[in-house]
Amino acid sequence: MIVRFTEFDDTPLETLHCTARTADQRGAWLGVDAVTALFVPWNADWCARFYSGDADGLEVFVQAVKPVRISSELIELIGLDLGIEVVDGSVKLTGEDEFEWNQVAQDYPDELITRARAGINDALERVMLAQHPFDRSPAELVGEFGA
Repeated sequence: MIVRFTEFDDTPLETLHCTARTADQRGAWLGVDAVTALFVPWNADWCARFYSGDADGLEVFVQAVKPVRISSELIELIGLDLGIEVVDGSVKLTGEDEFEWNQVAQDYPDELITRARAGINDALERVMLAQHPFDRSPAELVGEFGA
């Protein structure tokens, strides 16, 4: 399975070669590598990477995205700069400056801006309340879903 991230203007950001692990009514779990698992929810404007053993203490990275295409072989997402990082148990918002810049530079439509902010707020609430998929430790999730 390929997961492709681009910017709003189609500039490539990142392509991941993943192993599909499982899917249910909430979303799909993909193994990225031995220390990384990716969760892509079906009905949300964010995705989350879970790490075990990261040298810098990064445990979770959530990114605001706009889903473009989801099939059995390809997931295409537009990365929208806004994010959440959990580092050594501390939660912080990231990418606000880049998001503000790209609203102008890439001419984001108002609906995209609203969805990105709502998506990251939804994910932040889930992180803070330890709701799915943030209800288990990153190490446990990577152990189950990592490649």
